[in-house]
Amino acid sequence: MAPWSNLMTRQNILAACVFIDLFAVSLIVPLLPFRYKELGISPVQIGMMGSVYSVAQIFGGIAFGFLSDRVEDRRSVLLVSFFGAALSYAMVGAATSIWVLGASRVVVGAVKQTMTASKAMASEWSDEANRAASLGIVTSAATAAWVVGSGVTATLQRLHPAAPSAVAVGLYAVDAVVVLWLLPPTHTSSLSSPSSSSFLAVTTATGAAGAAKGAGPPDALKPRPGFLASCRQAFGNGRVGRFLAIKVAFDLVSRSGSSLQDVWEMDRFGLKMGQLGALRTAKSLITVATQGFVAGRVTRALGERATFAAALILTLVG
Repeated sequence: MAPWSNLMTRQNILAACVFIDLFAVSLIVPLLPFRYKELGISPVQIGMMGSVYSVAQIFGGIAFGFLSDRVEDRRSVLLVSFFGAALSYAMVGAATSIWVLGASRVVVGAVKQTMTASKAMASEWSDEANRAASLGIVTSAATAAWVVGSGVTATLQRLHPAAPSAVAVGLYAVDAVVVLWLLPPTHTSSLSSPSSSSFLAVTTATGAAGAAKGAGPPDALKPRPGFLASCRQAFGNGRVGRFLAIKVAFDLVSRSGSSLQDVWEMDRFGLKMGQLGALRTAKSLITVATQGFVAGRVTRALGERATFAAALILTLVG
């Protein structure tokens, strides 16, 4: 029983939930370009759907951050995210018009905050010594799901056109059961760690802790900042503001290309769904290999700033 109990830690269960979630996502994303073509959606309309999805993500992120500061149990955030994703992916499979498909992108953009919630939970369940490892497990589970799932969509679609959507909905039902049955509740009102006070604080906790080191009362005695206070802390920092400006500019360039990339690859090379899924799997494997074996070595050799600049340049060249 000991080896099994060692595996059934809340961090590992959370990683399993993330894997199931992203596996369901990876079943649907390769399906979207084919649904676009089936419904006769133009490239301009595809770009507009990407923009609508991104806007929904912005407002959904703010809403979920506000919600996460006020719910007693962050599992509720995961369950809402699962339900919204299941509804959206069911709409993708059943869509007979651009409006239904567009509405599905709004729904999933607004509520799909699984990774944000999962990273916040992994952070609050760990201390400074193992926080990076806990977050790494969650991220690795997400990447592994993409590698496995991208090649499965074509097989399911050959069985039945609606099979990928049906399986995705079923996976979210399984995920909800796992969360409710195996994950312990998280009582946010009793948490005192800055890293667990809000979703946005997960991003800013490291910088805040460094700035406060050696000054003021211990973190455990400080009042827990709310979501709006965390926003002011992040956006009021000049260095963070400059980084966000770079990030926004980068996302504008990268998303303008990626929004049509699948459709372009299909038309350019005559790819079928299985081939497009295999190409996505290959991209994911390259990403894993780069993150695991290249990025760390390059960063140690060049430094963070030079590596960041080089990565931006290589992305633009690509």
